[in-house]
Amino acid sequence: EDSPASLALMLKAIYELGYTGPRATLTSIDPTTMLTITSKESLEGLVSGIPDWSSSLLPKTANDLYTRYMSKYGPPFQIVSIEQYPMHYVVKKAIEQAGTFDTTAVKAVMEAPGFTFDTPYGPSKFGNSGCLYEVAHQAETPLFVSQIKDGKNITLIKTIPDWPTLMK
Repeated sequence: EDSPASLALMLKAIYELGYTGPRATLTSIDPTTMLTITSKESLEGLVSGIPDWSSSLLPKTANDLYTRYMSKYGPPFQIVSIEQYPMHYVVKKAIEQAGTFDTTAVKAVMEAPGFTFDTPYGPSKFGNSGCLYEVAHQAETPLFVSQIKDGKNITLIKTIPDWPTLMK
């Protein structure tokens, strides 16, 4: 789903049809945006990967980023573009460490054990811990699980998944 209105209205419709069971979304839509479109009752219990931006489970960098963004641009806060932004700095860091623009050298730096980079969610690395891919090019970042409770998005868990265990 690519629109807060579409997802919010879909959740509202299933609520009005009587469904109150488990619901989850993997979208990048901030649930607080959906709360401006539909009732808190229709979203109650919704699980997502979008954190509460004031949660103490988030690094201060993420809290500050959200505050600065909202004070300058206002809602809605769309995390997709924010998550992609640090990747430019990852390439910059790898080029600086490689001391060259040669793509083979830069790639080697990025794939080297110990190469980490900062994201709004905290330190991250490239890897293939879950053995899901043939190469170690997946950004492994902290993940969050949040749930709408009484009209508020509450972050319940911050984790760096143990992919090998999860994939068994």
